[in-house]
Amino acid sequence: RIRFGPLTKKLRADSECFVVDIHVQAMTFFSETKHTFPAVKEGEGIPTQQFLLAASEIVPFFDVLGPTAFKPVKSDISGNIKRLQEKYDTSPDSLATLQSIVDSEMAEGKEKGSYSCTVGLLWLKRALEFIYVFLESVSSGEEDLVKCAHKAYDQSLRRYHGWLVRGVFNVCGDGSGT
Repeated sequence: RIRFGPLTKKLRADSECFVVDIHVQAMTFFSETKHTFPAVKEGEGIPTQQFLLAASEIVPFFDVLGPTAFKPVKSDISGNIKRLQEKYDTSPDSLATLQSIVDSEMAEGKEKGSYSCTVGLLWLKRALEFIYVFLESVSSGEEDLVKCAHKAYDQSLRRYHGWLVRGVFNVCGDGSGT
């Protein structure tokens, strides 16, 4: 939650001075989330379940950007989360960290398949980077959401997409904020 305060305001009544502290809390999309991304400690892995719960709460953010324009992105992220969750559910104890999922697929020689959890995790990380750059642009004062979306795409995803997907994003990105 964002907290502005305390702001102090003096009020006078019958020659006495009262001090009132005003605490203002701005509710945002992110202040309503129940799960947060785990802090990463050196030498420890990222807890799979906590990461996936936090990532799941990010998905509705794309509805804020534009439910129609970002539907393919939202679907892709949801699919990657689902794929990782299904893998985790097969053996929660041995797949307790994201690294253990990658290690498991590497041991099976499945880490490079288009439907692998490793590839899904990589694209999920890229999508989270997109959101980070987008929010960073907005918080720096840029009011044009289309500019923010294009900047985020250019810095996070563009280099991984071919010309066709780049064109699709240009159409989707221009529909954000509507």
